[in-house]
Amino acid sequence: MRSSKPLHLTDLDPERAADELTQEVYARANRDLALLGLSLTVPAPPPLPPTRTYLPGDPNGDGHAPAPKPKPLSIATVLGQSKLNKLARACVEWAKSGKGKPEGMPGALRELRAALDGVEPGESSGREWDLTTVAGVVLVAVEARIALAEDRTVEALEIATLASVDERSIRATVTAGTLQPVGPGRPMRFAADVARQYLYARGVPGFAAAAPVGATRGGPQ
Repeated sequence: MRSSKPLHLTDLDPERAADELTQEVYARANRDLALLGLSLTVPAPPPLPPTRTYLPGDPNGDGHAPAPKPKPLSIATVLGQSKLNKLARACVEWAKSGKGKPEGMPGALRELRAALDGVEPGESSGREWDLTTVAGVVLVAVEARIALAEDRTVEALEIATLASVDERSIRATVTAGTLQPVGPGRPMRFAADVARQYLYARGVPGFAAAAPVGATRGGPQ
């Protein structure tokens, strides 16, 4: 989905967002196949077992009626049950609330990005993600959460995406002195603990209050 202004994470419903990302890959696959003179087909559903019937003189139901004809699968059903849809749903849930296993998210992000770009996992298309699209918002937010879980610095744009605010709001907060970057220059970057505390203060799900000085943090925030 593309709009005239940046989307916010808080606007996204995980199920609908995952379906949209899956549809985006499906649409591109259809375009690619059309160029080759081919088309996608929906796989036939597995056959149903024959039903047992109880005929006169056959109280135990030893006779069998013909197997009922299975209902054809729809494209929406196939896409909704696909590995890609499950992968997209996991990424959206992580982007919005940090739900999921942090150690599994780099691989999930790599696979989803490759599917959306139409490249092999690990390869880069050089595409810059548009924050007026669901794909752009989700991928930027997932990457930002991964960076914070690994205690790496993040950019103002990444904090803004997680906080569902405009990047200018982050810069205004810096000007007010309530958010300190790691140093001068662009892009403006922030230490992981500073970013996590800011996001916690804004009530962004998945972030906890900073541990007291001298305490050991038990895991990624």
